[in-house]
This record gives sequence, structure tokens and C-alpha cells, in this order.
Amino acid sequence: MVSRCRRLIREKERIFAETDTSGEQDFLGMLREKAASPITWNESIPGIKIQDLQPKRFNDAMDCIISDGIPVDIIYKSTNILDDPESMEAFQEKMLFLMKDRTSIIAVNDENEIVGVLVMKAVRKYDYSKMFSKLQIRRGKTFLIVMRFINNIYKEVDIFQQFQCEIYLRFYFICVKQTYRKRKIGNLLMWTGLDVARHLKINVMMGLFPAAKLQSTAHMMGMDVLRHYFFSSWHDKTESLVFRGIGGGNYSCALMAGYVKDIKADDERK
Repeated sequence: MVSRCRRLIREKERIFAETDTSGEQDFLGMLREKAASPITWNESIPGIKIQDLQPKRFNDAMDCIISDGIPVDIIYKSTNILDDPESMEAFQEKMLFLMKDRTSIIAVNDENEIVGVLVMKAVRKYDYSKMFSKLQIRRGKTFLIVMRFINNIYKEVDIFQQFQCEIYLRFYFICVKQTYRKRKIGNLLMWTGLDVARHLKINVMMGLFPAAKLQSTAHMMGMDVLRHYFFSSWHDKTESLVFRGIGGGNYSCALMAGYVKDIKADDERK
């Protein structure tokens, strides 16, 4: 009788141990799944979530940029980069390199479809030269013209020296799907960029903004204009005007930068 009781006890212990191990595995699996799930930064617009851009969604984000970003971005639209396959390959290579920094964010709808993208990168002083050399993609006629224009602006300003910082968050490219415009999603992406900067303890932000609306939002966020370049005054090596059909009100491209505001200052965006 005693031996039988002991066998029953051991059997219960074995079953409990197996159940406990299974439960632990389920719990660890849940933690792994949670760790792999995207961070939701903001849900203030009904039906829209602002999340971090994860590697598994790089291609989806790129599709959004190509279909809904480039056709309306003043710099890329006016230079007809979509008509230059080699330049488009170079552009995508650059964007994918920037996305790997894992600071970019996306806007998704209730169906988890990407409806907006903000490509950002943390630029560090100690590896700036190394990063800059990696971004020197030397192919694609239109891409090289655009890069010459952008680099010409950036080389005149030393953000590290001007703001006495070792790192800053740079805004590279922003787009919103056509059917979701006028819902302030682009504005929310920009402001959420501040939250990303705070989370990473980055005190300085900057970007090159070609549209007047983006410049206005950047100014509200605390960025000031460091350099202004009028599109009409920029020419390529053949002295032909590069930027055509830029649209009313968009006369210049502004290099803007500023210190990251406190959270309380974000009330201005509402």
C-alpha cells in the first residue's frame, strides 16, 4: 500500500513537473513573441498606430515610399528619378541602409497595412566618416544629381560643433499614402520622431525639408533654419535647371535643426 502511494505521488510530481515545464516554455515563448512585436509609440489618431519599423517590414515600407512618397516628394519628383531604373536601385539601397539603424517608424491601419513611413537615423560623431562613405553610392545619373545637391547643403553645416553634441537624430524621408493624407498622419510621424529621440536620449534633431508644410512642422517641433536653398537657383553641371514643377509655395529647401523639446512642449501639436 505504501509503495503504491509512493508511486502515485511520484506520478503526480512527474505530471506536475511536465506541466510546469510546458507552462514555462509557453511563458518564454510569449516573452519572445512580445519582444519581437513592434513598439507602439502613438495611437492618438483613430484607426492608426505609430510603430517602430522592423526588418520584416522593410520591403513593405519601401513599397510605400516608392508608390506614395517619391511621386510627391519635391526633390525626387521634380528630377524624375522614377524614370531612371539605375537611380531607383541606388535610392532603395540607401533607404535600406538607413532602415537598418532601427530608428525609423511607420504608421499602420487596423489591417496592419503601412500607410506612412518616416525614415530616420541616429548619426554618431565617432562613426560619421565611416557612415558617410557607406552612403556614397556612385551610380544612377539622377540619384547622383540629387546627392550632389543634398551633400552640398550638408557640408556647409557641422551639427556636432554647432550644437556641441556627440549624436543627433536625422530625419531622412517621410511619406503618407495618398488615401490617408489630410488626416495629420505625417504630422504625427514627425512629432513621434521626438519620442524616439527622447527614448534614445538624443538631444539634437535635424533634417532637410523640401516642402513648406514640413518646414512649418519642424519649426513647431523646435527646429530652426540653418540654411535655405532656393530650387530655382540650383543647376547641374550643364547649367540646366534640375528642379522642375515643384508646386506653388514650395520655393526652397531648408536644412533645419534644434534641441529636442521636453515632453510638456508637445502640447503645441494638439
